[in-house]
Amino acid sequence: MIKRVARLFPLYLVLLVSYNGISSLLDKPLVGITHLTLTQSWVNNMQYIFAPAWSISTEFFFYFVFFLINATEKKHARSIPTYTNTYFLILLFLGLAFHLLIFRNLDHLADNLSFLKRSSNENLQAYLSYYAPYTRVVEFLIGMVVGRSLINFPTNLPSKMSITVALALSMVFVVLYVLKTGFGVYVVQNFALAPLWAILIWAVATHKQSAKLFETWGLQKTGEISYGIYLLQFMVMTTLVILIPGHNTISKVSKVFGIIVLTYCLAYGSSVLIEKPARTYLRKLAK
Repeated sequence: MIKRVARLFPLYLVLLVSYNGISSLLDKPLVGITHLTLTQSWVNNMQYIFAPAWSISTEFFFYFVFFLINATEKKHARSIPTYTNTYFLILLFLGLAFHLLIFRNLDHLADNLSFLKRSSNENLQAYLSYYAPYTRVVEFLIGMVVGRSLINFPTNLPSKMSITVALALSMVFVVLYVLKTGFGVYVVQNFALAPLWAILIWAVATHKQSAKLFETWGLQKTGEISYGIYLLQFMVMTTLVILIPGHNTISKVSKVFGIIVLTYCLAYGSSVLIEKPARTYLRKLAK
């Protein structure tokens, strides 16, 4: 957790303050506290101060979920997570049941929880169906299974079988997405691109020649500064849209080129000046 906090918080706090200033954190103290503790998406406060960081808040939620699930590993002979672990499968089943219950009764639930709108600024239906980390627990559990399978992929036959099944299911999601079916819209949209990512991960895990592309200096450096790219691109995008008006071809190309170059340069600068020094200092402090 110390390593993750050292990775996430320094640049996030700098941008949080510089984007809206200290006054925005003090204007609504409780909302400010949720942003300072990266818990804004836990309580539907995502859009108040620094909207792009909602997914970082959701990511932070799952660090605690991982700890809770991993803690049970000490009490059971079988390691978690695996698709052969009965306890884990029960968790997955309960999570799936919760997921279906939420989405089948979304309108009714949002109406009954309307009092929450007093402290939030996002439609409750939109919050529960997209931003809320609680409705993504199933995806996280499945991700843990896939992660364990990928770790054992090169030598473990069940892992190869599970990846094959995952690919097959992903292709079903793609077909449902292309056909624009109403069946499981939320799940289909989230997993429509899963086959592409599964193929890329498979290529890297099995050391295919095609995966050598990801070892090039440029892509490795981009990976190192990817967190800065994610947080900064929104600010760069909104700024350039204002500075470069118009909808003709030249202005569109200029904006796209400017967004890519400026975001990359700022992310590289923030990595050197903020992220790396702060990360090194906090990790040394923890020791």
